[in-house]
Amino acid sequence: FQRMPEALRIGEFTLFGSGGVQLARVRLAHEPDGQWAIDSDDGVLRVFPKGFDLAIDAAAYQVNR
Repeated sequence: FQRMPEALRIGEFTLFGSGGVQLARVRLAHEPDGQWAIDSDDGVLRVFPKGFDLAIDAAAYQVNR
């Protein structure tokens, strides 16, 4: 278990369920060598290799109605 490397943090987002209830706050970090780290305030830092494809552009998640 490690803490989120705040100096490498590039953003965060919050997931909400029905009724506006907050489900999770997810923070993202990116190391210069290409590794990704994801933390959701549960004390577990998930580290992914350089080749991990993470879509961080909000437009990728917009719904067309």
